[in-house]
Amino acid sequence: MSCRLPTLTLNIGPLDPKWPDRLREELVSLVEFVEESAEQDQDWFDIQPLDEKGLKWEGTCWSMYNMKKYELKVFFEVPAGYPAAPIEIQIPELDGKTEKMYRGGFICMDLHFAPQWRSNSPKYGIVHAMCLALGPWLAAEIPHLAESGALATDVQYADIDDVWNFMKTHKRKYRSTLTCLRNAVDWWLTMPDVNLVLDLGDAIDGFRNADRAMGLHAIRKVMEEWERLERCNVNVAVPHLIGNHELYKFTREELMKGVENTSFSCICPDRLASHADRKSSFNYSFKLEPNSRWRVVILDPYAESVMRNGGGRVGIELTLENGGLDPHFTDVCQQNNPNDIFKATNFFAGLSGDASRWCPFNGGVGQEQLAWLDSVLIQADKDDERVLIASHVILHPMATPGHNCHTLLWDYEAVLGILEKHTSVKLVVCGHAHHEGYFHCERTGIHHISLPSPLEAPEDVAETTFGLLELFDERVRLVGNGWVTSRDIRIT
Repeated sequence: MSCRLPTLTLNIGPLDPKWPDRLREELVSLVEFVEESAEQDQDWFDIQPLDEKGLKWEGTCWSMYNMKKYELKVFFEVPAGYPAAPIEIQIPELDGKTEKMYRGGFICMDLHFAPQWRSNSPKYGIVHAMCLALGPWLAAEIPHLAESGALATDVQYADIDDVWNFMKTHKRKYRSTLTCLRNAVDWWLTMPDVNLVLDLGDAIDGFRNADRAMGLHAIRKVMEEWERLERCNVNVAVPHLIGNHELYKFTREELMKGVENTSFSCICPDRLASHADRKSSFNYSFKLEPNSRWRVVILDPYAESVMRNGGGRVGIELTLENGGLDPHFTDVCQQNNPNDIFKATNFFAGLSGDASRWCPFNGGVGQEQLAWLDSVLIQADKDDERVLIASHVILHPMATPGHNCHTLLWDYEAVLGILEKHTSVKLVVCGHAHHEGYFHCERTGIHHISLPSPLEAPEDVAETTFGLLELFDERVRLVGNGWVTSRDIRIT
């Protein structure tokens, strides 16, 4: 800041009858500073008293970071001991979003500014508090404020009546999932800082949308909502992760090039292409912003699967006889499961623990993707990045609902073996299970979150189950709605 800070002279506080003289001096100093700042195109705050006595003040401050303008409301009251005692500046909307802030949104001024104020009283005033306390605080904290990403999973929309799931344990509310997505988009659009929405897979129900016409109708209805989000927030990117239901209805070629007459695909979105490592792959990584410390890694958990090429339902449109199924991975899955994987209504009969992962709606990442993942994380370690891993299928047994392992990655041990080698990995988010799961591995420090689906959520929250993920340098906050549990996670 090159603008000159004026010096105040009157040692008069708000309890003194001559306080209006000091107030007049405060106002003159503020006007002089703001006008000079504006002339140099360096103005960054606007503040004014709320009452005639000049004891309560409010205004706005703003700061630029990564080509983004952060505009914040500022409040303070003049204390009775002023000017010997400094004012305390409050930014309520940042309450809890940075460690250098007290409860209620009061910025931390004790260590550096308060001693400086005391040694310069009464020469310091409101303009000094703004420039020497708030200004440096913004410069230090704005880069560490949340990069906001939103989460939704297993929308599985189908234009059909509610039916029971295959295990007859929960009724699936197919039509209401579209309403839930619409409500989620409405909510996210109230937050201009949201720059990423992770669709964790299963955008439609590829099984209940029995024919191609139904599937195309369903994906178009879903994409109307995602496109509304992208149209109204030009800064947001929406990666659609590949899930088993995408593969039940569309081929991998379609999911790469774009499904017929829609913009739906499961490769890197155009809005992320400039800072992603791969543009035409179902697994890729990118930084949230060019100068962000957070990197997002998207996995393809069906690189090895029974239905590797997709385009139909296992045992119905896709069979071994018509070449629709992968013979090797069909054999691997069947050898590890005592039930007929084409006909069984309960894939898990006779299975327990992580053996339950061997069912045809799970899959694996495979050796080629493992090598790529390791190389991405090696570089992330060197660059001191924080990494968020996203996958449709769950990566840790303890993060599956009830630790049942029904929705666990086939080669999860190999993936976890790589993750535990790298200090950059902080968070894993997955879907697939329809019910919530959470596990913090104390040995690695990695937090695993499995997001619930609106499809099987209780009636009262079925249309409000989605979340917002706020990423800080040292912590992550999940703001949950409906069936999503809010979490405040400290990362190390």
